[in-house]
Amino acid sequence: MQPEIAKGDILQRVAGLSFIVGAIVTGVFNVLYPRADDPSQMQQVLTKLADNETLSKLTFLALTLGMWLILAGMAGLYRSLSTGSAAAWARLGFYAVVVATLVWTVNGAIGVAATGAAANWQAALGSPVQATAYSVAASLGAASNALFTMFVIVEWALIASWNDNRFA
Repeated sequence: MQPEIAKGDILQRVAGLSFIVGAIVTGVFNVLYPRADDPSQMQQVLTKLADNETLSKLTFLALTLGMWLILAGMAGLYRSLSTGSAAAWARLGFYAVVVATLVWTVNGAIGVAATGAAANWQAALGSPVQATAYSVAASLGAASNALFTMFVIVEWALIASWNDNRFA
């Protein structure tokens, strides 16, 4: 694409801004996310989510927003490359980011539900429904963990596909 064409293209500016803002939002809210000391201990994870219910839900939503902004930035990159091997790799990358963003969106929705279920479990401590509330929260937490693992696999596959010096 000619530099003078890119200067006047508002979609490219929006895409670039989306990349930057998406990365910042994702980074900031990833740091703010309440984490358990041992993520393999579901009870610790659920307790941490329940203790910080509002922040947990906010971080899941903000991380999802950040991923969608990164997807918008990737769409601009995909749109700007139309020919050659770079365009083929941009297409592959765009499709991988679409899949990863969709996986993360479902993960975020399940994470918000798991946070609510964890808060319900904490409220039910000592009551007859405590075991049921824990089972629901733990199931949603496990589903969220599994989707996060899938998200990481897709993202790392994307990064690995770009690291083969095709652009050198």
